[in-house]
Amino acid sequence: AGTVDMVILHSPKKKMIGFYVYDFGNVAKATDIAALQKVLLNANENMAVGSFFVDGDQDIGLKWSLRLEGGIGYEEFQTVYYGLIASVK
Repeated sequence: AGTVDMVILHSPKKKMIGFYVYDFGNVAKATDIAALQKVLLNANENMAVGSFFVDGDQDIGLKWSLRLEGGIGYEEFQTVYYGLIASVK
């Protein structure tokens, strides 16, 4: 089985946890950047949760944020964590 790189950031100021996976390629390697941007935008419009993004290194990632106002349980954390891992595979 392969590995998945995931970054989990806690932002007390924004009262949220952000989950980020980076295993979707790099924009700089695309042969048709405009078509890739269209695919990512269409995917974001059709996704119920999460969204694709491009970071400063032009790596394509998928992020999912959880608000923390009401607290977060293990089951909710686990659902997001495994959901993002499944999206990469």
